[in-house]
Amino acid sequence: MRNVDLEKLEKRKDVIDMMVSMHSELSSMYRKHIIILDVLIVILSIILLTFVFGDQYLLNNNIINEIILKLILGSSTVFLTFLSLLSYIVNWRGKRACHDQAFIVLIDLKNEWRNFLFNKESINYDNATKLQEKTDLILKQCISIDDKLFNKLKIKHYTKVELSNAISDNPNLPLFLHKINLLKKAIIKNSKGKV
Repeated sequence: MRNVDLEKLEKRKDVIDMMVSMHSELSSMYRKHIIILDVLIVILSIILLTFVFGDQYLLNNNIINEIILKLILGSSTVFLTFLSLLSYIVNWRGKRACHDQAFIVLIDLKNEWRNFLFNKESINYDNATKLQEKTDLILKQCISIDDKLFNKLKIKHYTKVELSNAISDNPNLPLFLHKINLLKKAIIKNSKGKV
């Protein structure tokens, strides 16, 4: 019977945890992009409606001259068209949905790994291999994380984990002081590495 490398299995669980954080962060990022884009489209639509239906009133009462009115209508129309095309091209809604789905699937997988590793005596080579194969299959089906964002998201995840551990160790300390302590630790650690 083959031995099971528990340290390797723990690392695999940690990778799943990191992937959960990354997909959650990307989903939130795309959600913010969608909200900003939608708000801009609504604002431009209101501006267009205001000037299209109020044009005679504005012109007759000398509130605005015709050239400025045409400029506002034209530029708003061009910008609205650009934002609508941008929304279609970047497909933030689709990307967010994919990251949401990956988050849901991976959170279940993370819980499965946690439960699997909880009772170390019952772990054997066969069930460890099955869980690793299932994990590989699930990871292949999830939307990939852009290489340009990966390291930034990895830093964010490990900072989140470290901050969470610090809060657990000392829950009475205000959050901003935990963040300052983490920053101090990072500075000290980096300064020791340099000669």
